[in-house]
Formats: sequence, C-alpha cells, structure tokens
Amino acid sequence: KEPRKESKMNAQTLGTVIRAARVKLGWSQEVLAFKAGYSPTVISKIERGLKVLPAALVAVGQAVGLQVSTTS
Repeated sequence: KEPRKESKMNAQTLGTVIRAARVKLGWSQEVLAFKAGYSPTVISKIERGLKVLPAALVAVGQAVGLQVSTTS
C-alpha cells in the first residue's frame, strides 16, 4: 500500500476538485448541501473558490469522499 500523498491546494483548485467529485457522484449542489449539512449557497461558494468556514470545507470534502484538512 502506497503512503498517502498530501498536497496543498488553493481554494479555487479545491473547489474544482470538490465539484468534479460531486458531478462524478451524480449529485446536484442541493444534494451535496443536504449530505454535508450546509446550504447550497455554501456549496456554490466552495466550488467558486470563495471564502467559507473551514468546517464547511471539511464537511463538504468528506461528503464527496475526500479528506480535507484546513491546517497548514
């Protein structure tokens, strides 16, 4: 088993990755919002690379199967 690769990415890149994962799952922003416990507006902001609470990034990332850490 390969060691987990960690990469740092900016908000825009993370938003693009989250959007791609959501689309691959066949989910709308509304479905992802429900599963993550946030509003569709927050999902939209994340996907556009806008500032949101770190907890929202973690929850949304987990909802689509990504491990997101907001520490540097």
